Amino acid sequence: MTTATLTSLAILKVKVDHGGDYLDYLRPFALHALAAHVGQSVSAEVVCAYVGNEFGLVVPIRTVEIVLRRIARDEGITRSHRAYRVERPLSTAPFNENRAKAEAHIRSVIADLREYSATSGRVIDSEEEAVAAVTSFLASFDVSCLRSYLRGTALPDVGKQTNRDVVLVSSYVRHIQQSKPGHLESFMFLVRGHMLANALLCPDLEGVGPTYERVTFYFDTPLLVQCLGLEGPEPKQAALDLVAVLKKLGGSLATLAHSREELEDVVRGAADYLTSREGRGRIVLEARKRGTTRSDLLLLAEKMDRVISELGLTDEETPGFTRRYQIDEEKFEGLLDEFVTYNNPKARLRDIESVRSVYVLRRGHAARSIERTRAVMVTSNTGFAKAAADYGRNIEESESLSAVISDLSLANAAWLKAPMGALGLPRTRLLALAYGALCPSDELWLKYLREIERLEDDGTISVRDHQLLRSASSVPEELMYRTAGDTALMTGQVALDVADGLKREIEGEWQRKVEEERESRVAMDGEWQRRVEEERESRLAAERERQEEAQRRKRLTEKVYWRCYKRAGHAAWIVEGLAGAMLVFGVVSVFLPVSGWVATGGAVLGALGAIGGGWKGWTVSAVRAPVHKACLHWCLGRESKSLGLSFEDYQGSDEAVGDEGRQS
Repeated sequence: MTTATLTSLAILKVKVDHGGDYLDYLRPFALHALAAHVGQSVSAEVVCAYVGNEFGLVVPIRTVEIVLRRIARDEGITRSHRAYRVERPLSTAPFNENRAKAEAHIRSVIADLREYSATSGRVIDSEEEAVAAVTSFLASFDVSCLRSYLRGTALPDVGKQTNRDVVLVSSYVRHIQQSKPGHLESFMFLVRGHMLANALLCPDLEGVGPTYERVTFYFDTPLLVQCLGLEGPEPKQAALDLVAVLKKLGGSLATLAHSREELEDVVRGAADYLTSREGRGRIVLEARKRGTTRSDLLLLAEKMDRVISELGLTDEETPGFTRRYQIDEEKFEGLLDEFVTYNNPKARLRDIESVRSVYVLRRGHAARSIERTRAVMVTSNTGFAKAAADYGRNIEESESLSAVISDLSLANAAWLKAPMGALGLPRTRLLALAYGALCPSDELWLKYLREIERLEDDGTISVRDHQLLRSASSVPEELMYRTAGDTALMTGQVALDVADGLKREIEGEWQRKVEEERESRVAMDGEWQRRVEEERESRLAAERERQEEAQRRKRLTEKVYWRCYKRAGHAAWIVEGLAGAMLVFGVVSVFLPVSGWVATGGAVLGALGAIGGGWKGWTVSAVRAPVHKACLHWCLGRESKSLGLSFEDYQGSDEAVGDEGRQS
């Protein structure tokens, strides 16, 4: 495998005119394919193969066909049946320039990843292995919740996804977040590109509505845990960003009574295990890291109802048993055991209850898309989501949307509706995924605890060392870095290596503080240090001002976008109502005692409505989506001129907001 696929993802980002849609992301690739076949007749199959061979992207033929029809209409390309013929040269200079810049970014990331892996439990020896590792990591971002998808990812087949690769790349992402922000922005090109590439797999997305107005999203317990910040700041921010975008898209958010009860039990259980030598799990590890006490967790459990309400979720009763919509609980339980490992039997029963509840809430209504469903459970437990999808597809033999979807899939699908209205969502999703991948599994953590206990019994480490190795906040990530999440690599030597690393960290922190104090005393004695401090403060002030300006421009852009989005929605409703009124008038006027131009106009309107409904399948409600799109296009263009905003330029990175804003 080469870097062609990653380079393609890096240049596949939102760079379309106002009113364009996700299919325009593929347009430059299709134009490049057509430019390579000037004077020839090419089909969608040929273009599809070219995009796969040249750019390493696997895109359905149906999607390519839609894009080619648009290009033929806009560029004046001859179309005969399903063949397209280009008679004049097409310019690909801007695309080639962007491709060269993207390739430079990607090669820099690949080289840096290989260097970073040298001291980890997963050493990468070649560029090909590095590309495979990054590709495996990106495959975690998919839209498998959609029943219309043809593949789970636009990436080529890389074989079995290895947890070691995911852990290594996650550790690398955390590393560059803290010390190499430039490399993180280069990596973000890949994440945004892959999230956009997911849309190319789903040509049916073109026909769905722009909002989630009729959908109720029920949050599962693991996702509620993240919303409360019990697994760390990164998962919390990602969950809250998802909540925000779902609300702006009109969705209703709720939790069922049994999920809320389970959440309270989980928090109380973590409080009981917080100081135990056998304490494990993300909540316990995060509480130890942040210094959260048992009393803090118990207090949170007591006020759980108020906390959930503050998040904007309504608390609904779990629906009762209805035989007509009952699922085969025994078969679903068997699937759950294949995809999920349960330490608590009650958790399995509550997951079954969640799926049963969604089927009852839907009341037999089958929908293939999120927008058309009535209820869906959202979870951060991907195993649970896969089990529910497998049950619906193979046991219920249904093509409707799964009863449970992952928060990652939903975030991707929601972001595709309004990428300019949620500029930071891809970044928070990346950091949350990396953070979650670096939390040891219960099996790995228990083996680690047994190893350090054995080392203490042998006298190899002291009681103090054992306490530090069990409770230090940096241990889980260091353990994952050295084992790459592989329990088989967890040995006594690894525990000793973690201990040595922890000691060096403590000694380094002490030395750093001593050095800072020494430098501070020296600095106080000279005029030179005063000037250095003034210059440093000046740089910090300038940086703060730049960041504040960037954030202000970002907030203004999002605010303007959602204002235009709302206005477009109102206009769409008005036009839909007028269209309906005109159609009713056309029908009724035939039976009214009127004559002249009134009768003639009514007859014409009625005839047009009958022809459109019978021949083209038009409906009054179908007017809404194109009107919403056109109004949004017009409103954004008007606002961009009046406020000096350039919506297309907010696509490269979050950091670009400030720079582009100043240019405009």
